[in-house]
Amino acid sequence: MKKRPAAAWVDAEMIEVAPARTAIFGGNNMDWRDIVSVDQFRNATVLGGLARFSRSLGDLDQLDGLIGQYHALRKRDVASRVAKLGEIISAADQWLLQPPAGNFSYSIPPTAVAGVEAMALRARGKKSYLDAVVAFYLRYPSETAATENAFASIAERPAPVVPVRRRAASFSGRPSAPEPVSSPAPTPSRARSNSVPISRPPPQPQPQLALRPNYLVEKADPLHRSMHAVPSRSGLGMTKLLALWTEARTGGSTDLPFFYWLEEQNPASLEMASVGYLTKEQRRKHLLFVIDGKFLHVAESASANYSTEGRGSMSDGKVDWCIFVLSPDDVLFAGGYRMGEFHHSSFLAGDKIKAAGQICVIDGKLMGITPKSGHYHPGPDELCTMLKFLAERRIDLSAVEVWYPAYGEADPESKPFLIMADEFLRNGGRFDKATTSRVPPYILAGGRPNPEMMRQMAAAVAQRV
Repeated sequence: MKKRPAAAWVDAEMIEVAPARTAIFGGNNMDWRDIVSVDQFRNATVLGGLARFSRSLGDLDQLDGLIGQYHALRKRDVASRVAKLGEIISAADQWLLQPPAGNFSYSIPPTAVAGVEAMALRARGKKSYLDAVVAFYLRYPSETAATENAFASIAERPAPVVPVRRRAASFSGRPSAPEPVSSPAPTPSRARSNSVPISRPPPQPQPQLALRPNYLVEKADPLHRSMHAVPSRSGLGMTKLLALWTEARTGGSTDLPFFYWLEEQNPASLEMASVGYLTKEQRRKHLLFVIDGKFLHVAESASANYSTEGRGSMSDGKVDWCIFVLSPDDVLFAGGYRMGEFHHSSFLAGDKIKAAGQICVIDGKLMGITPKSGHYHPGPDELCTMLKFLAERRIDLSAVEVWYPAYGEADPESKPFLIMADEFLRNGGRFDKATTSRVPPYILAGGRPNPEMMRQMAAAVAQRV
């Protein structure tokens, strides 16, 4: 099927519409929203009372019929809906690429082109999303009737072992090399040679921390929608929806899997933010190097000192703090936190980490660190792992404050414990909560650590003692 030359039917008014078509034929973005209804599609492609019946519009009746057939299907018939979406996309592509029937010199109205393009783009996004949902339940068939705990079992399940296929024997015509003859075992009277292998202890595996179970739905979701409601969106959040689905299953009002059940819910409740899961290429701009006691950000400029100043979140008042993760292979990533859009799970796409939390870095110098992460909940062991990583790269831990959340209290972030990093690491993360001071309110409100003030306070206390 040949594409009709654009000059044959595109007038000057349509030039601004044509570039949008490239998004239809390229890209595979997912979209949870459904396609428009027949009436909405007709309104989008009609310019006047008789415009739709002009043969210059081509065969839009076929698209009308397919859209009507699609919406007549039940929401739970996902496989049938996916097939019908494929027919709609194919018909829309054919309409956009083929000239109208008949010998007419009318140009196709720009509104009609834009309406078909928008509908086809939405259909592609919806089909991609449903394809991902179907693939998820094909991969984990036993989880179709599962609750939140099933996502924990999915995350902890080891990856399937792919058998290694041996290479076939070569028949190039060359004679194969003879097998080496094994030397006889040494006799007891023979002296040992210097080539006797020395047994070495196997390397100890590094501890890794997985996502908390209540965030595994975010990882399993093809769109990685936020687990909690975001003020700027009308959606309920996946945690609330998961509770409603569990209640519906317990009450017997539905027997659908979770993501199929979402298709039957009010679209307004699904208007949620999606957490960005970075690819290997995308996470490069968040890569940090720690060299000779300095944080460097190569993505900005060669050997540029990294700074978190002004990059943090206004929601929690820590405008000079950024979130970070340390990967299992000791690669450090950091970036600004954005509620519902960029979290600790974003850096490694929900995979396991060695350490996570927040850091305050000013002009390459580390000022403070905290193991705060709702997605991973790192403890003192993970924070010590991070501090060892920093100490090996000549970070002066005696000038770094640790703001340790007051876990177990009503508001752990309102009065975090304040400890110097070298002391925290020297004690293996253990400290006496009864005698450990808290972050002063005026410093906590300002959001930036002040190690120099801490040293002065410690010196004053030492003099009084």
